[in-house]
Amino acid sequence: MLESRKCVVYKFGGTSVAHPENLGRMVQLVNSETERSVLLVVSAVAGVTNNLVRLGDLLQKSSSAEALDERHDLLTSIEQQHRTLFPQCAEGSWLKIIETDFNEAFRDLNSWIETLYQRRRQGGTVNAADIDHILFYGERFSSKFIHSLLLAHQPPGLAEINWVDARKLIATDNRHGDASPLWTASRQNIKSHLAPILAHSQVIITQGFTGSAPDGRTTTLGRGGSDFSATFLAAAVDADEAQIWSDVNGILTADPRTVDHVATIHHLSYNQAESVARLGAKVLHPRCIAPVKKANIPLRVRNTFHPDHPGTSINQSLPAELRTIITGKEEALLFHQERPLDQGVGWPSGEWQKLPGGHPPLAMSYAGHEWTIVSEDLNDWRAWWQEGRSTPSEPCEPVRHAPATITPCAFIYVMCTRPGEGTGISATGRALQILQNEDLLFHSRSADETSLALAVPREAFDRTVQLLHLTLIQGEGETEPALEALSGY
Repeated sequence: MLESRKCVVYKFGGTSVAHPENLGRMVQLVNSETERSVLLVVSAVAGVTNNLVRLGDLLQKSSSAEALDERHDLLTSIEQQHRTLFPQCAEGSWLKIIETDFNEAFRDLNSWIETLYQRRRQGGTVNAADIDHILFYGERFSSKFIHSLLLAHQPPGLAEINWVDARKLIATDNRHGDASPLWTASRQNIKSHLAPILAHSQVIITQGFTGSAPDGRTTTLGRGGSDFSATFLAAAVDADEAQIWSDVNGILTADPRTVDHVATIHHLSYNQAESVARLGAKVLHPRCIAPVKKANIPLRVRNTFHPDHPGTSINQSLPAELRTIITGKEEALLFHQERPLDQGVGWPSGEWQKLPGGHPPLAMSYAGHEWTIVSEDLNDWRAWWQEGRSTPSEPCEPVRHAPATITPCAFIYVMCTRPGEGTGISATGRALQILQNEDLLFHSRSADETSLALAVPREAFDRTVQLLHLTLIQGEGETEPALEALSGY
C-alpha cells in the first residue's frame, strides 16, 4: 500500500510507557528511524486498564454509596498515576500542553462515568459497549501524552509527527470486549485516513486494543489486544516489519515468575510462536501472529528495559537451534467422556460443531471408546459441558448417557523448536520419563515428538514446570537471571 516510503510498526506495552527511562528509550528508538516511517502503537500505562475494568465492573453491579466511594478512589488512582509520570518526562510549556490535554480527556471520562452511574440509579443497565468506551481512555491518555513527548524531542528537519484515532482505522464486528477486525473495511479506512498522512509523516501514533463497530461505537480486541492491533496494522500497510516491545527479552524458555533462570528463544516460526502464545506464553497475544503470518511480515519481540538485547525473531522459516519451551495455564479443565461399547469409536458425530466458539481446546485426544479435552477454565466451556450433560437429545446419541467427568487441572505444554536428531530420546520423551512417578491426569505427544501436552493437578503446576525446566533446559545452554519487570509473562 505504501509505495513511496518504507514503514515499520512499533508496539510499546504498558510497562514500556509507564517508566520515564523506557519512554526516553522509545523516543531515541523512534528518532533513529530516519529511513522508514514509524507507525507507533501504544498500550495504556501499566495498571490503568485494570482500574478501568474495575470501574466498568462496579458500574454494572452497583449504584450504592459504597460503589460511589470506590469509583472515586479508582478515578483518583488513574489521575494520580498520570500526573506523577508527566513531570518526570517533560517540563515547561510541553508539560503544560500534556497536562491540558489530559485534563480535557479526563473530564470526558468522568462525564461518561457519571452518565452511566445515573443510568444505573434510574434502573438502567450498563452493557459491554459502554464498558468498551471506558476502556478506550487508557490508550487515549497514553497516546496523546506520547505524541506530545515525541514533538518535544523532535530533531530538527524531521518530518511530521501525527496522532490518529485507531477507531477511524480498525473496523471490527460488534462483539464488544473481544471484537475481531474486519479486513476489507479496515483496509479501506487505512487507505482513506492513514495512508495519506503516513506518506508525509515520520511518525504516526495510534492506540492499541481499540476499534470501531459497524454502528460507530468503540470496541476492544480483548486483553492484550494491542499486540493484535500492531500486527493487523502492519499487514494492512504492508510494513517491512513489526516489533513488539515489552518487559522481557523476547519469548523465553519458561515463565520467569515460575522458574529462577530462563533463556531467550532467538528464533521461532510463525506456527511455533502462534502455538506458544495460544497455549500460555503471555508475552504475545494469541491472535497477533495470524496477520503477519498471512502477509509474511517479520515480527520481533524485544525488551524496552534492555533495548540492546536481540529478543526473538519470528518468521516463516524453522529455527536452526534446537531449544525447548515450557509454557501453560494454571487454571484449566479436563473433560473425559466414555462411549458405550455398542456405539462405535472415535469422536461423536456432531459434537465438534458444539464446542465453544472462539476458545479452542488446549489439547484433545480420542481413542477407542473415549475422548478427552483440556480447555481453559472459562464459563463457555463449563456451559458447553453442562448443556451436553443435561439437555435431552436424540435417542441414538450415546454421548449424553455415557460416564463422564470434569476435573479442574493445570495445563503444561512442552515444545521443541526442531525435531531431535540421531537416535537419542527426544526432549518430550525425556519429559515423560522425568514425570513417570508424578500425578499426570493427561498427556498427549505429537507424532514427530516435538510437542507434549500435559494436565496435572493445579497445586502441582509450579513444581512440574520447575522440574521440567531444570532437567530439560538449564543444561541446554546459557540461561539468564529472571528479569526485574515481568508483566509480559
